[in-house]
Amino acid sequence: MSSILFVIFLSGGDVYLNQHNFSEAYRYYRMLTAVEATHQSYYGLAVSDLHHGFTDESITRLASVRFARPDVFYYLGVGYYRCGSYDTAAHYFNLFAHAMPEVWQPHYYAGLISLKEYNVAEAQVNISRMHGNIYKEILEAYLRDYENLVQARELLRQDRYEEALRLYEQVNRFFGYREIGYAYTLAALHEYDASCALLDSVMAHSGEDELVARSMFEAARVCIAAYRVAEARTYLRRMLDRESSDEILFMLGKTFSDEAQYDSALAYFTVLPDSVDAYLFYRGRTEYFLGLWGQAEQHLLLHREMFPVSSHGDRAVFILASINFKRSEFNQALSFWTEFVSEYPHSPYAAAAQKGIGDTYFELKQYRNALRAYEHVGEYDPSVAIASQAQLMTYEAGYHMGTYGSLLSALRSYVIEHPGSPFVVRTRMRIADILLRQKQYYQALAELESVIEQYPHSPLTAQAYIEKARIHELLGNTTEIKNVYEQLLADAHTSGYHAFAADKLGALCVAESHFDDALGYYNMLIDDADYREKALFEIAKIYDALGQYGESDMIIENLASEFPESVFLLDALILRARAYRKQGHHGDAINVLTDYIATVGPKPSILMELGHVYFEIEDYQNARTQYVRACERFEQQRDNAAQALLFAGDAALAIGDPKGAREYYLQSDRIAESPLLKNQAATKLRTVADQ
Repeated sequence: MSSILFVIFLSGGDVYLNQHNFSEAYRYYRMLTAVEATHQSYYGLAVSDLHHGFTDESITRLASVRFARPDVFYYLGVGYYRCGSYDTAAHYFNLFAHAMPEVWQPHYYAGLISLKEYNVAEAQVNISRMHGNIYKEILEAYLRDYENLVQARELLRQDRYEEALRLYEQVNRFFGYREIGYAYTLAALHEYDASCALLDSVMAHSGEDELVARSMFEAARVCIAAYRVAEARTYLRRMLDRESSDEILFMLGKTFSDEAQYDSALAYFTVLPDSVDAYLFYRGRTEYFLGLWGQAEQHLLLHREMFPVSSHGDRAVFILASINFKRSEFNQALSFWTEFVSEYPHSPYAAAAQKGIGDTYFELKQYRNALRAYEHVGEYDPSVAIASQAQLMTYEAGYHMGTYGSLLSALRSYVIEHPGSPFVVRTRMRIADILLRQKQYYQALAELESVIEQYPHSPLTAQAYIEKARIHELLGNTTEIKNVYEQLLADAHTSGYHAFAADKLGALCVAESHFDDALGYYNMLIDDADYREKALFEIAKIYDALGQYGESDMIIENLASEFPESVFLLDALILRARAYRKQGHHGDAINVLTDYIATVGPKPSILMELGHVYFEIEDYQNARTQYVRACERFEQQRDNAAQALLFAGDAALAIGDPKGAREYYLQSDRIAESPLLKNQAATKLRTVADQ
């Protein structure tokens, strides 16, 4: 709200002030002050400064003439009001009101100050003293809006959002304050877009830094509530650009923590002070999830010491127990679990802690204590998952106590007696795994087939198919392996594994040289983002095997352009070079391989292929060079290095260097681990000796 200035006219310079020609007034009084500094000249300069926004200079000048005339008190009040020094401003307005009771302006400002200090009753008293004035009507309108804002805020505290919304809609003033409250209410009603739009308007049009900062903060909170985390981070980083804030750094870190991006979260949490409850807890929690158990334990123990009544206390103890359990420090884990159940019996984690007591006794092989602990889990309002896990563990504990003849018998009893448990399918999969490890393959297959038939919607059904295929592989039954993957591919409930099945079927068809069928399966993967890269390579290999080198080359081009860092690119280029060799285009093969070497470096497999090309065109000297280079780069791959030396020996023989060939074969025999390679080296050595 703009200030209201008035002038008591005394002299020639006051004419300019009367005309609101403050620039001329300023020049006039500067000239007057240069000739002779007087209270009047200082007064005129001060009023002009106040109009031009030079508040500090105005206050300094007014202070030197404050007893010369009563209206100086008024202007000092205006100056201090603009600086936000409301107590000092009120003091000067009171002095002026006593000196000139008929003037309404001091009551106007006093009313504004009362509103800013949330003193509505006093504001009403001051406004009542402004008899028959348009500014009284303005202030009364502001007061009504202010009361609506106060009432709306109270309704928000009571979660009465619809009523609060109606009050905010009646407010026409207090730009920024109204919008922020209105936006908060809309967000509570899940109107996130409208809420952010209001907050953005404050950022764009408000001149008050505090309001802009608050609107950014609230916008970030709204975006987090709306799961628009990237936008939330943008608002938070804009706030950090304005000024550093631990609270904003914490919020940024927590957005990453909530998305399980713990490395990024920790980067923010580590710069925060340990003196704040939430900061220290979340740092320890994040370190725990990153596997930094020592650091997590250190910070969470410190948290217990510094914040014994923290709202995060239950989770801190839970994590400390989990750390010790995972480190197999079971006695310490048991101490924390027991403390948790005793201190936080109403925590949502209490049932899990009670189960933790049972799990710890189980690991300590104190099965009777474990059984008692599991039986008490139900006293802590467990989730279905926790209750079912505890229930399952009572059967395992019973097996160890001799209640059941075998673990299989215990698990089967659980499945029969608790058919509605969410862990039935997982338990049956475990039964199948035990049978598989016992080499009872057909019983394991029957169990898996039953899972697939009875639980088609379970997320574990696809795993049951895969385990079936693995068992048939152990049995050497290729036809059944294909049948299983075809069933998996056809099952509408396992769509997330269809690409996996197609890939497996493609590989099986290639192994049987059923290339047309293989192409069909790999073409299914072309539009799958996770499998496209591999599918292109496999299709190129199939075209090469079919002698369709042009098509193979085109696919390799697509692979290289789409996936320049592909793990298949090296093998694809070797495939291309071999295709050129088969067609007698040895020069093209050399160019492909040397271009790759120039770009990526001398990979040993590329050098080997280059050696083969040179050998075929009877450039034995270059062939030997490439084989030796390949051997040097195979490093710890002893059999590969031995194979390269055998080829180098063959090239040496071809150029009439039997002594060199013998040396290569001897080296190959010394480093080879494979009996087959050793035998080849020995055979070649005998051939050289015969020559």
